[in-house]
Amino acid sequence: MLRSKTGKFQSKKSFVKQFKAQESRRNILVSHPVDEPITEDHNYVYANTYPVFSDSDIELGASCTIDPSLNNDWKTGRRIVELQALAQQMFCTSCDARLHLADIESERRYGLGSILFIRCQNSVCSSLNDVKTGKRNNGTFDINSKLALAMVHTGMGPVQINNLLAALNLPPVVPSTLKRREQKIDTTLETVAKKSCLEAQKEEIEKGNGKMEVSFDGGWQKRGTGWNYNSNTGHASLIGKETGKVLQFSLRSKSCQICALHQSKNHTIPVHECSKNWDGSSKAMEPDMAISMARELEETGCAIDVIHGDNDSTTTSRLKAVFPSIEKKDDSNHTKKGITSKLYKLSHKYKVLKQPNVISYIGRCFMYAIKECQTKEPESLRKSLDIIVPHLYGHASLIGKETGKVLQFSLRSKSCQICALHQSKNHTIPVHECSKNWDGSSKAMEPDMAISMARELEETGCAIDVIHGDNDSTTTSRLKAVFPSIEKKDDSNHTKKGITSKLYKLSHKYKVLKQPNVISYIGRCFMYAIKECQTKEPESLRKSLDIIVPHLYGDHSLCAS
Repeated sequence: MLRSKTGKFQSKKSFVKQFKAQESRRNILVSHPVDEPITEDHNYVYANTYPVFSDSDIELGASCTIDPSLNNDWKTGRRIVELQALAQQMFCTSCDARLHLADIESERRYGLGSILFIRCQNSVCSSLNDVKTGKRNNGTFDINSKLALAMVHTGMGPVQINNLLAALNLPPVVPSTLKRREQKIDTTLETVAKKSCLEAQKEEIEKGNGKMEVSFDGGWQKRGTGWNYNSNTGHASLIGKETGKVLQFSLRSKSCQICALHQSKNHTIPVHECSKNWDGSSKAMEPDMAISMARELEETGCAIDVIHGDNDSTTTSRLKAVFPSIEKKDDSNHTKKGITSKLYKLSHKYKVLKQPNVISYIGRCFMYAIKECQTKEPESLRKSLDIIVPHLYGHASLIGKETGKVLQFSLRSKSCQICALHQSKNHTIPVHECSKNWDGSSKAMEPDMAISMARELEETGCAIDVIHGDNDSTTTSRLKAVFPSIEKKDDSNHTKKGITSKLYKLSHKYKVLKQPNVISYIGRCFMYAIKECQTKEPESLRKSLDIIVPHLYGDHSLCAS
C-alpha cells in the first residue's frame, strides 16, 4: 500500500482510484494498445547480406573511425541486444546527456553484434556516439562466441545457423567469423572436458570402493555396413558404471582440412595444429582408442578392473593382450542386438520370422532369461533359454523351484495344418494325428493347461502345494476351484510388471510420472520393499511400502528403519 503526501497510508478506495487514473494516462500516451494485434512485421534481411566488417576487425582499446553518413540498415530485421550493457552506454560521452534510440544515424554490424551511431540531441554538443549492443571480450562480441558454441553443441554448421537466423529475421553471420570463433573455443572446450573427466574418475573410484568398472563403445562419423568401414574420423568414450559420467574420451582422424587445402594447391603446409592422427583402417580405430584410454586411466591411478562393451572380438583380444587382468563383460544392448541380427539373417530362410513382432518378442524373451539369471549359476541360464522355444509356441510348463527342471508341460492348438490343407481342397481328411485339441478362446487356454498339468502331477503322486505365477485372476480362481489346498504366490517379475503398468496408466492423468526414469525408479523401490520383507511379517511390508512416497520426495528419515 502506498503512502499519501502527508505520510499516511492510503485507503484501499483511494489507492484503486489513483491506480485507475495512472492506467488511463498510460493508455492516452500509448498510441498502440498492448492488446492490438500486430499486422506488420519488420522488413526482412536478405539471407546473403553479410556485414562488411569482420568481428575480428575491432581490437580491445582500438580507436574506431565513426562514419557520419546516414543509413537505415538498423531499421531492417531484428537484433539481439544485452539490455544492461546497452543501458549503461545510453549517455553522451561528451556532455553526459541521455541518448535515444530514435536518434540512431547508422549501424555497423559485426556478426550478431552491432555498433550503433547515435547523435546527441544537446544543441551545444551534437556529438556522434558509438554504442555497442553487447559486451566484448578482446575486441570480439560475446554473442558471436556464444553462437559458435551453440553451433558446436547442436552439431549444426554455418549454413544451418544462417538458415535459423533468417527464419528469426536476424542478420546473417559471415561463415568465416563463425569458424574463427569455433577455432578459438575448441581449445577451451577440450581443456574443460579433460578437467571434467579427471573429476569424474575420482568420483567413480570413491563410489566403486576402489574398483573401476566402465562401459566402452566407439563410433564413426560415417556408419559402417558390417564389412565396409571408410569413415575419416572415429570417436570413443569410457563411462563409469557408478557415476554414469564420461571418464575418458578419444578421437582418431585420417584427414586434416588445412593440410588437404595446401596440398591441393601445391603450397607449403604451414605450422598448425594438425588434426590427422591416424593412418590405419577405420575399423582399427576402435581397439586403438580402447587401449589408449585404458593407458591414460592407468597413468592417473584409475586402472580398469571390468569393462563392458560390444561383442567385437578384435577390440577384446587387443585389450587383453595389453591388460591381461581386465575382465570383459558384454552389455545387454549389444547382446540383444547380436541375437536379433542373427534372427533377421535367418528370416530369409525361415519366413515365419518375418511375421510382425516375432523377432522383437524373441529378443525380449532372450533378454528376460539373461537378466533373471545374472546372479545365478550358468546352468540356470541354460534352462531358462531352453524354455523360450516351447513358450513361443503356446506351451505351458511347470518348473520345480528346487531343481529348476520342467516337471510337466502341456499344449493347446486351435488348428491343424493337415486338416486345413485338405479342407481347402475339398478333399476327405485322411486319418492322422490331429494337432487340434482346443475350440475355446486363446485366453482360456492358460487356465485349462494349468488344471490339466496339476491333475497329471497329482495322478503321479506329486500333488502341488505351492504354485508361483502371474497375477491372472482367471487361472488362479479356476485352479483354486479344483484344488482348494494349493497356495498361490506371485512371482517378482509379474508383480513389478503389474505395478508399473498401473503407473503408466496413471501417467495420462498425472504428467509428473512421464518424466524420465520416474516409473522405473518407483518400480525398483516397490520391488526392493517386497524382497526385503519376504521372510518378515506382513506388517513390515506395509511399513516398507509406506516409506516409498516420502523417500521419492527426499525424506529419508524413515529409510534407516
